Amino acid sequence: IMRALFFTLTLLSSACITSTGYAQTVANNFPAWPSGHSSVLKGEQALTLGRQCSRPSVPGVDSSWTPSPHIILKLELKLNEYLSKHYPKIRQQIQQVYFQYAGLKGNKRKIVYINAIDQHAQNNPDWRQNALVICDGGEVFWGAEYDPATERFSPIHFNGSP
Repeated sequence: IMRALFFTLTLLSSACITSTGYAQTVANNFPAWPSGHSSVLKGEQALTLGRQCSRPSVPGVDSSWTPSPHIILKLELKLNEYLSKHYPKIRQQIQQVYFQYAGLKGNKRKIVYINAIDQHAQNNPDWRQNALVICDGGEVFWGAEYDPATERFSPIHFNGSP
């Protein structure tokens, strides 16, 4: 019984879902996933996000779609795992990262584009509605594609030198 209780408490303490539906994880001594640091862009703003100037743009995009809260939750859970494994330095500093998500369609694909921007995003009052396309800026700005059908990420592409 004690072993089962310890196992249950360990599982509960390693990951939880906040009331807003976003993932938080404290496993591996990483800080909790930030709450309120993400926004889903729609329509023309989503399409704009797919056209970057310092890193590759998403090829073949012809329209946008709006990912559901469930898809975003799964994306953030998977992104947490992906960053922890492949980019631990980024994951360690996750509290300083803001995310813009855009549902993009084209070439028979449906992906969610992730635009990661540094903490200065909060200085722009419109960051939750308007695409922030930053030219250069270095590694604090990066992007990746998430395929909800396969639950896989493209490699991360970082902006050019500041």
